[in-house]
Amino acid sequence: MFNLRQRQAALQSCALFARLPIEIRDRIYCFAIPAGTWTRATNTSFLQNIAEGLDTCSGAYFPFTGIPILQTCWQARSEALSLAYRNTKFCLDDIDEAIQFLVAIGSVGRCNVRALQFSWISRSDQNYQWETAPIHGEFYPTLPVLHGEECAELLKQCVSLSSLHLKFDDFTLTNEPSGAVKLNPSLMLLRSMHKLQDFQVIGMDDEPLEQKWFVEWLRGQILILQSTAS
Repeated sequence: MFNLRQRQAALQSCALFARLPIEIRDRIYCFAIPAGTWTRATNTSFLQNIAEGLDTCSGAYFPFTGIPILQTCWQARSEALSLAYRNTKFCLDDIDEAIQFLVAIGSVGRCNVRALQFSWISRSDQNYQWETAPIHGEFYPTLPVLHGEECAELLKQCVSLSSLHLKFDDFTLTNEPSGAVKLNPSLMLLRSMHKLQDFQVIGMDDEPLEQKWFVEWLRGQILILQSTAS
């Protein structure tokens, strides 16, 4: 009986909330959804199960933790979800996880996400490279080949993206010829993104990259397009 009363009270509260003018509801959403950070550490199971339910990946089911108003009722969630995506910085692991994430958040998320951070490496790509590496001689994985372009194409669908922090392996860049780096298809796609206000290229330890030429090259086209667009 107690659960039934709770359910009835919740339904009454949702009905009262729905009758408020949309302007007031929007103000409530702004106070109820502060800026925050989403990390994989506390949401692992969702990303691991994405492939089992791609048909539900509209973005509406993405598990935001610590935002109670998104759990009150479907109307509040649907109205406030875009703000939740805009107010959250998403810190991911690598390219593979970024692809999983960008698929999972669907069109709702990709249209509203503003801040992303992840490493420009691919675990599956590195495993493939090690498996096919020459048996004799030294070898170190090169820049991602398998999934970089797919990730960059998904990033270009994030029309509101303004902050992108990418981590690169300094040792990989040291061993990769600069000519090969500049012809990398996925990096060329990254250079074509022109709406980024905060584009940072850093090392895996969050320190500035030693390969300054690479940072200048990767950011140069972006800055040129920004000035042209303005």
